[in-house]
Amino acid sequence: MLALPGILTLGCATLAAGLAGGLIVNILADVLPREHWERRLGSCSKCGQALPRWWYVPVLPVFKRSACCQQCAERLPRRHIWVGVAAPLALLLLLWPVSEDVSAKLAPAALLALYGLATLALLLIFVTDLEHHLILDVVTYPAILGLLAFGIILNHQMLFFMGVGALIAGLLFAVCYGLAYLIYRTDALGLGDVKLAVLIGLLIGWPAIIHALFYGTLAGAATGIVLMIAGRADRHTMIPLGTGLSLGAFLALLLAPLLW
Repeated sequence: MLALPGILTLGCATLAAGLAGGLIVNILADVLPREHWERRLGSCSKCGQALPRWWYVPVLPVFKRSACCQQCAERLPRRHIWVGVAAPLALLLLLWPVSEDVSAKLAPAALLALYGLATLALLLIFVTDLEHHLILDVVTYPAILGLLAFGIILNHQMLFFMGVGALIAGLLFAVCYGLAYLIYRTDALGLGDVKLAVLIGLLIGWPAIIHALFYGTLAGAATGIVLMIAGRADRHTMIPLGTGLSLGAFLALLLAPLLW
């Protein structure tokens, strides 16, 4: 368990990393979903005017929530506000399980860096799936390979539990994907969800993957209900399952025993 000075030092570093991470997530969420690479930031959803650069500055949009596009007077996207707040808050919340874990295999700073990067990747997946119904390979594949390399280099025993978690989650969602295709004759469940399940299995490991899948199911159902209440979905709308899975994985990091 960390002493108070260590927690404060790590907390300050975590806050700074979270603010920077929120900025990066917002930029990537605007750039990556495009079909063709363009060297520009996000744009107004109504007229296509480029968003002002200051809209990406961490926390600043919170104090300018009523800002509008200078060309068409449309309100600027709200997502940049909540992501800029959610990223540092999520990383600070990770301090609790990391500082309390007396059986950790890594130093607290290394453990926080590992789970912090994973949390930012999950946040990016949450955003892109919510906004575009996309779970991008450019996010999931590097994360999967990075976790595998981490386990191979540092601890083969942990790699086994990572593999079991990935196998359980991946097979479960692969079966669901096949059944959904047979029933609806379309990709009611995307392959991106299967890849995300594998990623989460590697991150959470066995046996905590059971917690992550349970939390993810609840979060996915809650996401669907919120979207229907907000009028953004109905009975025939495909619910972005990746949002629930990402949130469930983060809740598992907070509430279930840490693998590392």
